[in-house]
Amino acid sequence: MLVPLSRLSPQYHAISMAGKHLERVWGHWRRRYGVAGQDPDSRTYRRESVPCQRLRAQTARLIEWFRILLRLGWLAGRTPRRQTKPVEVDGSRRAGNLRRARDPYRLDVAYGRYAVAAGTATSPDPPPPDPDPPPDEGGELPLAS
Repeated sequence: MLVPLSRLSPQYHAISMAGKHLERVWGHWRRRYGVAGQDPDSRTYRRESVPCQRLRAQTARLIEWFRILLRLGWLAGRTPRRQTKPVEVDGSRRAGNLRRARDPYRLDVAYGRYAVAAGTATSPDPPPPDPDPPPDEGGELPLAS
């Protein structure tokens, strides 16, 4: 779903980092509402099981929407239960790390026949990688004798 954003943009990484904690929602749905049930008590054995599971999933979604509306105080006569402020996630550090990891391999340089046809490259061959820089002075580990 994030494909329209460039993987080098801070927005891509901010959205990517912000959505990681939502994986537990599927476990909640299985436990609370019996959605995608593997439990022998809630699963059906006939061909009618697919519509039954879809109905369960839609009902669970409706109940979850009501929970959200109650939590945020969007229903008439209700006050918000949570008084939290939104947290802003910054993905610029992670995007910078990605750019620095890609620099030695020159992945930002266009190559290939389509790049030549577009006029952004002169050769269809990929660029050679940069040579490894020499190690810093004093950064070597002493050998054990």
